[in-house]
Formats: sequence, structure tokens, C-alpha cells
Amino acid sequence: MELTLSTHLLVYGELDDEALEAVSAAGYRHLEAWLAEPHLPWTQADGPDRLRRRFEAHGLRAGTVHLPARSR
Repeated sequence: MELTLSTHLLVYGELDDEALEAVSAAGYRHLEAWLAEPHLPWTQADGPDRLRRRFEAHGLRAGTVHLPARSR
């Protein structure tokens, strides 16, 4: 069984390389990426690809993605 860690755990700050390294060092390989600015910058055209590369650099993958919710 593989556990997935939700990045919501760290949603109140930017998910930087130090945090990604700590997640990887704890043995996680899959993330639920919580898409919220500035936690995970994703709204620019190259944002999702940059996130993928950052995750891969730490041996991580986004197995699931939590899309932002907006109320009208």
C-alpha cells in the first residue's frame, strides 16, 4: 500500500524545495497537490509543468490534484 500526502498540510505557505525534500525523506512518493496560490503556483501557462518538474526532482508525483473552489 502506498500512502498519499495532501499538500494541504502545508497550504498556508509556499510549498518550497525544503518542504518537498522533507516529504520525500519521510518516505512519501505520491502527493495530492492542493492547488492554491501561493502554496502551489499553477495559474501561469507553464505552472503545471513547472510543478511536475519540481515534484520529480524530489522523487514525488501528484497522484491526485485538488482543484481550487471558488464561490460566486
